[in-house]
Amino acid sequence: MDSPSLNNSIDSPSMRDNWEEKNIADLYGESEFDANEEENGNTLLQTFAKREVIKELLREQVKVVQNLKKAASNTFVNQREVMRKSFDAQRKKISRDNIKRILTAKKKQMETKMQTPPFLRTQDKVAFTLGLIVLLISEFVLLIYPQFMWMWYTFLLVPLLLARYYVYSKSKFHYFMLDFCYFAQVMLLVYFFAVPHNHIWFQVVFCATNGPLLAGVVMWRNSLVFHDLDKLTSVFIHLYPPLVTFCLRWFPSEGFHICDDPGPQCPNNCSLNYFIVISLIMVIYLLWQFMYLFKTEIVDGRKLRSDKQIMTSARWMSEVRPHPIWKYFKKRGAKENHAIPVLVGVQLLYTIATVIPTLIVFNSFTLHVIYLSLVSLICIWNGANFYFDIFSETYTKRLKVELAGAVNSTPVTTPVMSSSPPPNPPSPSVQKKEPSVIKEIFVRDPPVEIIHDSDSKKIIEDSNFELPQESASEEIEENHPHAE
Repeated sequence: MDSPSLNNSIDSPSMRDNWEEKNIADLYGESEFDANEEENGNTLLQTFAKREVIKELLREQVKVVQNLKKAASNTFVNQREVMRKSFDAQRKKISRDNIKRILTAKKKQMETKMQTPPFLRTQDKVAFTLGLIVLLISEFVLLIYPQFMWMWYTFLLVPLLLARYYVYSKSKFHYFMLDFCYFAQVMLLVYFFAVPHNHIWFQVVFCATNGPLLAGVVMWRNSLVFHDLDKLTSVFIHLYPPLVTFCLRWFPSEGFHICDDPGPQCPNNCSLNYFIVISLIMVIYLLWQFMYLFKTEIVDGRKLRSDKQIMTSARWMSEVRPHPIWKYFKKRGAKENHAIPVLVGVQLLYTIATVIPTLIVFNSFTLHVIYLSLVSLICIWNGANFYFDIFSETYTKRLKVELAGAVNSTPVTTPVMSSSPPPNPPSPSVQKKEPSVIKEIFVRDPPVEIIHDSDSKKIIEDSNFELPQESASEEIEENHPHAE
């Protein structure tokens, strides 16, 4: 059969219907025609032709579907690539330098906010409250449960030393924490947790804490100032170890040996081996002095020489606030490199002189109580001097500056000519209340910042208030970081 007849048969309406039915059948998974459809075909050749045409159509449809899937996949990949590139670009913008800059700015902002008057006043109030609570608890433990005083001391020591290191490291004073008073805290902790049964070590710690450490309260003018955490920490470092050893000596706790014979009569019949104790104290002191000089002069010598703002005890007592004995030697021709040997010798003599009274109070409960009470009274007296001689003057300055700011911010009104009568003058009762307004300004907490502009100074001078002079005791208070 020739091709025209084939084309004519395919183009017939009945053939087109069969093709559509076959296409639908194949799409739904049917692979063979029904018997009726085969019978309706004119010839086997026509049936074969129909099948081939349908297969070709299906191949085209499959290609179309595959192209659509491929296009969709490419679109998804492209979108994901675009998102990845955008993320990479944003990540590059937030580089390490930018993060460091942002953190530095946030830190400065936080430090600035912490120096504002409301924050400082709140900080002082919190410190005052906590300081008074600690004092009351310490008194309760000391009088009722003296055998637990060492636990209370250990509980307070760690946070206070961490806070001090944080504050001192910011002001480059952290090398002061290498001094002997901090080394004595380590000696006491070693006795608590390493050698509680070694009575010789307790006697050495007793003499070290009740000698150089306790005398430091008088030497450095420690002040019991409740609103200042730094001053409270200094009092704690110098006064609490003697109190703890006092409790262990006269009210021994279970598990701690302070005598050769830890029996019931131990507190009263405990003897002190003077030669061994004094020898060990001198050896320990010389060992600490060697480690201190090795750290400051050899290990960190170049660092300290390059940065004059880093403070050590030797630099403070030779350059910033020269020690009187060093001034004496300097006037007689001593050079700068002689400062350390002179100060080391002075501290050695100080240690020997302060250890001698401990050899006496170790055997007398009454003398020990008097000794601790006297030093505590001096600490309280220094705190009273600080509050009434230094803090009150500073507080008065702040009040006057706030008054000056209040007067400076008062608007000045210009009188206007009017035909109406002037207002009635204030009544005497109102006039009597005017001074209370100024008094209220003085009672409020003032800002910390001191205004130095000329207008404020003029206002202060016009207000007939005299600024108090700097007290001589304030200079004494600033002789040393421990002078608190």
